[in-house]
Amino acid sequence: MDDFDPKDLLKNSAGKLAPKLGSLTFAQLQVLDAAERGVKEPRKNMLETLQGEIAARREANPGVALSSVSVARLAAILNLASSETPYEELPDDDRALVFEGVSEIVEGTAPPPHSDEEAAFRRVVGGVVPLLLEIEQLQGQRVREVIAEGDMASDGERQAETLVKDIHQLAVCDKDGEVLFRITPEPGEIQLRGGKAVFNRAVDLVREKPRVAVRQVVALDENGRRVARVRWSVDLIGGGGKLATIPAGYIAFSL
Repeated sequence: MDDFDPKDLLKNSAGKLAPKLGSLTFAQLQVLDAAERGVKEPRKNMLETLQGEIAARREANPGVALSSVSVARLAAILNLASSETPYEELPDDDRALVFEGVSEIVEGTAPPPHSDEEAAFRRVVGGVVPLLLEIEQLQGQRVREVIAEGDMASDGERQAETLVKDIHQLAVCDKDGEVLFRITPEPGEIQLRGGKAVFNRAVDLVREKPRVAVRQVVALDENGRRVARVRWSVDLIGGGGKLATIPAGYIAFSL
């Protein structure tokens, strides 16, 4: 999904886009919906088309609506049966493989099971998904904000000094733009250094929080409009029993 660009697809009319929606993942549909809602004048027929496809996917397979936190919980359950190493302590590549496999199961895109054990796990998933969705609803996790790709507010028309002053909040996101949490900088915590707006406070991904995989941070103005974005090639992982820190100065926006 890293290379998914909603702008190209949204150049189509709703009628031309509709036949293409079946080839998109549920996450991509959500990004498209968020991107259309984020424009100055969202198209009603486009939103109806996207929401209709999203609703149909949820009805056919409720697991598509699970958050990454819940998928990770299921991945940890699967890992318990096949590995002595706790899920959170697996090498990144191994953990990603387990997570991807479970994602395919909950989204209904996995191939037929290869063993009785795998078939049994899928039955467990089918029974647990409604419970996890109920938990997410109680926790408010099903209402997930996604900050889609798009033009930044600057458009090269304002000076960097002005843009630094415009940064009102930082949205810390995963690779798909899903907002994990927000930070409101204190006065003076964002400084202009060599053409970059640098956030000079360290951010702890503390043990008590659910596991998070931070891939990007989006700077927003007071109206929630995107000012700038910084992303990394690998996830910054913390929470879920581990302590990790994003160092001061590591979040730096090119303006």
